[in-house]
This record gives sequence, C-alpha cells and structure tokens, in this order.
Amino acid sequence: TPRIVGVDTACAGSRKEFSVEGVDAMSVQWNTGETSRSIERIIKEGDQTIRVSLQDNLGCLYTDSLTVYGVAAPKIRIECEEEVCLNKETRLSVVGVDGDFSGDVTWSVITTASRNNSSVVVLMTDTVLQVQVVVTDESGCLAKDSVTLRGKVCEDVGTKDNGAGIGCGVWTSGLTIYVQGAKDVVEVYDLTGKLVARQSVKSEIEIITVPQKGAYIVKFGEASVKVDI
Repeated sequence: TPRIVGVDTACAGSRKEFSVEGVDAMSVQWNTGETSRSIERIIKEGDQTIRVSLQDNLGCLYTDSLTVYGVAAPKIRIECEEEVCLNKETRLSVVGVDGDFSGDVTWSVITTASRNNSSVVVLMTDTVLQVQVVVTDESGCLAKDSVTLRGKVCEDVGTKDNGAGIGCGVWTSGLTIYVQGAKDVVEVYDLTGKLVARQSVKSEIEIITVPQKGAYIVKFGEASVKVDI
C-alpha cells in the first residue's frame, strides 16, 4: 500500500519535499514526471494535488495522492517619500496591496513606531538609507518589501549666496550647516571665537553638525558668513 509522506499545508512559494513509502521493488512515477522515491516541489497558492503511481513486476498499478494547500502570504508595499531632507523625520507605512492585511510587522530600522507597528518614523541622517519591512501572518508565511530613501539638502534658513562670494553658499537645517563651493578647509566658530568644527573639503557640499543652537561664524577661503541656528 503506497503512501505519500509530506505536508498538506505550506506557505505559497516555499519548497517542500514529498516521498512515497511502501514501494519496495516497484517502479515509481509522479504526476510531475519524476521517477525517484522522493521529490521537491515549490508550493503554489491554493489547492494542488501530488499524485504517485507504482507498478510491480506483475504489471499491477497502485496509486496515492495528497492535496496540498498553499497559503498566500500578505501582499504588501511600503508607502513613503523616497527623497527626504537631511536631518528631517519622515514616516513610512506598510499597507496591503489588495486592502487590509494581518500579521506581525517588523522593520529593519530603529524607529518611532505606531501602536500596531504598521508605520514608523525615521530621522534621515544618511544620504542613502535602505529600509525593509517583513510581515508574518498567523500561518508563519512571510511577505517582504524594501525601499531606498535618499537624503537631500534642503534650504531651511539662508540662501545659496549669503554674500559669501560667487559660487559659494551657506545654509542650515536643524543643527547642520551646509557649505557649497568651499575649496580647501571649512571652519566653524562660535561668537566667542572658539573653534567648534574644522574639516577638509571632500565634496561639493560639506556637511557640518554643531552641538547646539546658537550663532556661528563659518569661514572658508576668504569668505566669512554668520549663521543663526
């Protein structure tokens, strides 16, 4: 008496093994075309039938079948703005593609989360940030989505000139000072003349973070610009 051994419920998209018992000295034929004693199949969404046929040396035919149900994982996507001002907060939400969804939500970033974790708030401190979300439903099936956030320089205070000279600009966002067009070194002083930050120019826009709010003098080349943060 042949018997198919394997699961009858699995997550759609997962790979499962099925084998047949009670087949000594018999030829094996699966409905997938394989002739080995065990096979692997990728489970599709919904019902599917695994069937095996066996024939002994007298030509007698024996069969067994197993109906496997493929559980569909939640269909989800991340909703957000993909371009975010540097040092600003932005919200990301996970939603169902076909409407509501249920399951445990896990984000790949440390965030301020909503009560059910379906949305999170992140502080954009990098020019590129990869965020992934994983939803696990009650059957243990996973759904994933990811998005790449890109930090951009936004002008909150000041303009890209500020009297610093042609091609030079200084502006701020939060506790960050942005300097465009500097050639060699950028220095930041408080109003007492104390050096707060000094860094060599490595890019078109230098990014400098100061420890607290206040007034600062930004010096680069022959330019000197006062900024209020």
